[in-house]
Amino acid sequence: MNKKIIESSNKFFEYYDKILDSILIALFSSMILLIFLGIIGRSLFNFSIMWSEEFSRYAFIWAIWLGAARAFTLKRHLVVDFLILRIRKQFRIYIEIILYILIIIFLFYIMLEGIKYSRLYWYNYFYSTDFLKLGWAYSIISIACIIMILNILRLILEEYYIRNYKHEGDNK
Repeated sequence: MNKKIIESSNKFFEYYDKILDSILIALFSSMILLIFLGIIGRSLFNFSIMWSEEFSRYAFIWAIWLGAARAFTLKRHLVVDFLILRIRKQFRIYIEIILYILIIIFLFYIMLEGIKYSRLYWYNYFYSTDFLKLGWAYSIISIACIIMILNILRLILEEYYIRNYKHEGDNK
């Protein structure tokens, strides 16, 4: 691998991580704001935003799925940490790659199921409004699986780079 390619991919993934973090912050902020406005509106003004509770619920689901995708880049999933720490250091990368490939296969299956649900509910609206579609809410399953697969491939490439190139220097 060329040093320029590695530097440009690092810049890309740094920007990519910032975008994902910004989306997570926006989701949590919108949830908190809508719930707060709903409480204030009901208690002080006898007015409620009908769709705020339902939107907040789906925003929370989006945040969970995207947070799980982000956790791969931070290596924060318990199962991966628990299994990997029990294996000798010299075999760790190979076991990690095998586990990541198994996770990718599972995520691919979940992604296909998410596409089915999105298509099934694409023309149905939220129960409390006629401008938010349930298909968008279910689309996070497929979107997050794609992001998780990308993050896992990124981890595999980073582990491969660390294993093969850092020890030999930047000559390759």
